[in-house]
Amino acid sequence: MALSYIPPQVIDGKSVIKLDKIEVERETSKWKCAPIVYVLGASPGYNTMHKYISQTWTEIVVPEIFMIEKGYFIVRFQSVKDMQVIMFSGLYSISNKPLILKNWTKEFDFDQEFPTKIPIWVKFPSILMNYWGCDSLSRIASAIGILLFADECTTKQMRVSFARMLVEVDVTKTLPEEITFMDPNRKTIVHWVQGNEYAQAIRRRRRRRRRAPKKVVQKWISKEVEKLVVTTTRKTSPTTSPSGIITSRQPSPTLTLTNFPILQPTHVRNGFNPLVMSWGEGYTIPPNKGSQPIMVYDYNTGDKKNEL
Repeated sequence: MALSYIPPQVIDGKSVIKLDKIEVERETSKWKCAPIVYVLGASPGYNTMHKYISQTWTEIVVPEIFMIEKGYFIVRFQSVKDMQVIMFSGLYSISNKPLILKNWTKEFDFDQEFPTKIPIWVKFPSILMNYWGCDSLSRIASAIGILLFADECTTKQMRVSFARMLVEVDVTKTLPEEITFMDPNRKTIVHWVQGNEYAQAIRRRRRRRRRAPKKVVQKWISKEVEKLVVTTTRKTSPTTSPSGIITSRQPSPTLTLTNFPILQPTHVRNGFNPLVMSWGEGYTIPPNKGSQPIMVYDYNTGDKKNEL
């Protein structure tokens, strides 16, 4: 690839890059036989996808595989015929996950979070034999969505118990469970459609992906300091009436230096006042109550001095 400098054009004072139409069309034609592959509910790697295609699509030459971000692949076949052989064969899955194949278009946005228009296989059971014409099947399938093509058994009418066609539907909308059409005789026919479970699974998957994950925010919460509550209980003392009868219990007053009462001397029965008579220096004789005699001894000699 030999690149060269091509200066942009200036239009209205702005630099505008103008692409060559012939080259863009030539590059577009290279991807006409390259459908977009997406695995619903999984994002397999390149080696896994290459191994699956090599082992499953054995009836054609192994195509080129291009991996794109967000789980998309572009598979470029050798020819349009090889692409039709694979896409007309029916359903594919990897580890029970449906494999979605969609034709590549110039307007396809790979940055989209999840494709809203997806081709799904819709089964129309028990269609009458006279309704198996190409025009009739096209009208019936168009009631569901944009008809792409039918599978091989429906095209060749190898199986007439049901018709299966690939229809591009908008998974954001609820698909009908039945369709009503009118035959040439103006007879109304209600026909059941099978394929809603697959579309509902796609819609649920899309809602889960769009749901924003919950963010875990750490918040600092200070622990409350337990306050030490000191409770004091006052002792109550009974109050007496003038007659000496306890009337009620009242709390005793709190004494402080300001309201403390002046103490008065209390008279006792047995006093220990010093005697008027002193016997020697430092001696005091307690009063005699008359029960026992009091013996007085000399402090220095120990001789008995007197008896009271």
